[in-house]
Amino acid sequence: MSRIMKKPDDRRRELLNIGFDLYMEKGMEGLNIKEVVDRANVATGLFYYYFKSKEEFVEEALNNFIVQNLEPAWEILESEQTALEKLDAVLAEFFKFADRVNPYVGDKAYQSKQHYAFINQLLGHMFPVVEQVIAAGNREGAFHVKHTGVTAGYILYGLSGILNVTPKFDSDKNEVIRELVYASLGISSQAAR
Repeated sequence: MSRIMKKPDDRRRELLNIGFDLYMEKGMEGLNIKEVVDRANVATGLFYYYFKSKEEFVEEALNNFIVQNLEPAWEILESEQTALEKLDAVLAEFFKFADRVNPYVGDKAYQSKQHYAFINQLLGHMFPVVEQVIAAGNREGAFHVKHTGVTAGYILYGLSGILNVTPKFDSDKNEVIRELVYASLGISSQAAR
């Protein structure tokens, strides 16, 4: 089979996506570089041009997946909407993300230390932005929060934790989660609608 030429960024992204899928299927021990390069139809040398080791590759593949899937939430948080509009839009994105990761929740790889390290890193990056949105909501009079930092951490880590214990999201569970977030911000869902 002949190889297809792709732009370096496209090829690298393709390898990361393949790596994520294989990692979720097989875990760190089961993932092998040969299978990655075979699926991508590239030479092993190209793989090592982009990545120094399997561990670095898996780290980037997990990070890439998380960043790709949470990018819409970042855009919302940095938009010019009101804090309440941002909250509702970000929750909608969270529910979409939950549907995407749901097939992996019980997998060994999903429960790995690498996964948790990346989630913590991501939440650490999101924390100041969420804290700013909560502060803006307080200024707008939409939220009633005494300590924005504690509340931001509670919401972020709470939503992350829910992904690990809730096997499938549906409209009823989504509404319960929305109510919990609203309560954390000192607003009632009826007032927000």
